[in-house]
Amino acid sequence: MSRTELEYAVEPSYQIVGKKVPRSDAIDKVSGAAIFGVDVALPNMLHGKVLRSKIAHGIIKKLDVKRALKHPAVRAIITPKDLPDVKFGLGVQDLGIIARDKIYFTGQPLAAVAAETPQDAEDAIALIDVEIEELPVLVNPEEAMRPESVLIHAEIAPSHKPPYHINNVCSYSRVRKGDAETAFRGCDLVLEEEYSTQMVHQTPIEPHAAVAEVSTGGKVTVWSSTQAPFHVRTGIAKALNIPVSKIRVIEAYTGGGFGGKVGITLESFCALLSKKSHRPVRIVNSREEEFTAGTPRPPFSFMIKSGVTKEGRILARTGRVIVDSGASGGEGAIFANIACLQVVGPHNIENVDVEGLAVYTNKQPAGAFRAPGSVESAFAVESHMDSIATRTGFDPLRFRLLNAWKEGSVGPTGQIMRGVGLRTALRSVARKIGWNMRGKLKENQGIGIACGMIPSVGVHASAASVKLNEDASVTVVTGASDSGAGALTGLRMIAAEEFGVPLEKVNVTNSDTEFTP
Repeated sequence: MSRTELEYAVEPSYQIVGKKVPRSDAIDKVSGAAIFGVDVALPNMLHGKVLRSKIAHGIIKKLDVKRALKHPAVRAIITPKDLPDVKFGLGVQDLGIIARDKIYFTGQPLAAVAAETPQDAEDAIALIDVEIEELPVLVNPEEAMRPESVLIHAEIAPSHKPPYHINNVCSYSRVRKGDAETAFRGCDLVLEEEYSTQMVHQTPIEPHAAVAEVSTGGKVTVWSSTQAPFHVRTGIAKALNIPVSKIRVIEAYTGGGFGGKVGITLESFCALLSKKSHRPVRIVNSREEEFTAGTPRPPFSFMIKSGVTKEGRILARTGRVIVDSGASGGEGAIFANIACLQVVGPHNIENVDVEGLAVYTNKQPAGAFRAPGSVESAFAVESHMDSIATRTGFDPLRFRLLNAWKEGSVGPTGQIMRGVGLRTALRSVARKIGWNMRGKLKENQGIGIACGMIPSVGVHASAASVKLNEDASVTVVTGASDSGAGALTGLRMIAAEEFGVPLEKVNVTNSDTEFTP
């Protein structure tokens, strides 16, 4: 039996869960004992540096490392010839970890060097000769979609194109239910609006950092400031064409990630340089590299059209989302798919027709940043909801309550919603922020209310096992990552609650792919 809204409004009584407790990693972080990715140092370690393109789009005519190899402190150099020709991407597999014949964005890796000191690596990078024939650069999705625009990824299969041909579209999604155009004719108000969001970088305090050591037997051990050690393991295996059983990834403390440290970045370069040099290799991005070679939140543009009755019911909605996916559809395609659903929002709308397009440009590939595709959509949709409420004279809270999902509502894809506490949450939030008192706010003060949702896409799927020890303590072994939000403290609290033991009796071992599930 599913929970009702009333049941969701009642807070269960817990002894530990929901209480304020010290963070598990607090002392280590405050005292400086925590070892972050940039802190990992192994004996006899070399320092790596990646040569990155300063051009956004072009054909590589020459890549000559002879002068760099003569540098007395250089111990290894890798070029595209050292790596399998493999393409990556969660949604669309379209980009390798190193440029081969063509450059797609400024900051794309061209080669990597390992040397005795960071300065030696910098000096060696400057000695690599590169010649590039520049191609037209596309930075605006609308421009990229024009028929006359150059194709950034001409090799992408037609199956990735929408039902109608548009240049540089790397993915297409559509959510359709009922008959929106007919429903619009029965509405008392039809409102069409456009919204847009900009590129935003995650900018964690700690840049990307990785250390790799390859044993004489070929075992690759990697320390990384990653949010997803198992993704890194899989990525390295694919990039270097070796089995995952030969790779061990250990997650160091992560100095912020926010979605920007999910995929592989430096790890494969470290591993290959270590294999060639027979020494451990560390690479740490500079702040400039973080901005040019990172995977920021991409720009979104929205067109939303809604039809409403005088009673405040939304009868129809159409929309279009365009995601600037950058040089790869790897993650941008997923964001466009998510946003396509999110434009409908957690609202009962019987007639919808919404499409989502991810578009190639010559920017760095798009990446996750705190609920990708959901935050941007919530901004656009909820701003649009406020506009409708203003034009129809409805209180914004009442307008949302009239249209919000409830237990048993059917979503736009036919999914039956269970365990929905949205209306209860809206009322609770309104009460706590003093919604009925907003007319008495001072000048330059204001309050607002909005809804949002995010799908469970399973990107960070993990597992856990629990071991009971002889001293009545509990050890939780998990593949879950904690990039700063306190996930491991939460797992300790859950285990303590379930086993009825004090919090100090619970320990967590996590994010070592050799031992954790």
